[in-house]
Amino acid sequence: EGEGKHFCAGGDLRWMREMAKAEYSENYKDALLLFDTYKAVENIPVPTIAKIRGAVRGGGLGFVSVCDIAIAGKSSSFSFSEVKIGLVPSVVSSFAIRRIGYQNARRFFLTAEVFDVYKAKEIGLIDEFVEDDELEGKVREFVNLILSNKPLAVRRTKELLRLYRPYLSENFRELTAHILASTRMGREALEGFEEFLKGK
Repeated sequence: EGEGKHFCAGGDLRWMREMAKAEYSENYKDALLLFDTYKAVENIPVPTIAKIRGAVRGGGLGFVSVCDIAIAGKSSSFSFSEVKIGLVPSVVSSFAIRRIGYQNARRFFLTAEVFDVYKAKEIGLIDEFVEDDELEGKVREFVNLILSNKPLAVRRTKELLRLYRPYLSENFRELTAHILASTRMGREALEGFEEFLKGK
């Protein structure tokens, strides 16, 4: 879950603005680290549940995508917002496309539109949504369902499911890191960072 009223508003744009001035190699290493972070969450050997409230933007959707179960409060909103500020949902795409499918990605990656829990459930980004004040109880319900099962069997089932998950190659890791690193250093992204930060 996020700390505070939002699940995850995406990357820190002040920090990204500074990173854009760094060498390509530093940006590339940073993008690889982001990929590896998502992959590490996805590979946790026990079930993971995203408890979502408030806004989920950009990279935050990567974290939702790699959890086994995603439950949102009804007032939550979502956006693959990268293109709004001159970035690309590059590293996020490797994980999000496997969750929402290619055609949904085409729409939401390109429009950066904000969508609600109804649309998020329809496209498979989240599994359930409830009234905001029922979120804690709904998450606890799923935790209890999992805890009522045999723990080794649950772990082995997660292992089994990894065999069937859509293909994710090392090439995706390197190529998406390159796209993110090079885009983040570009003029359009720098303009986007400044516009967004001035608008606050």
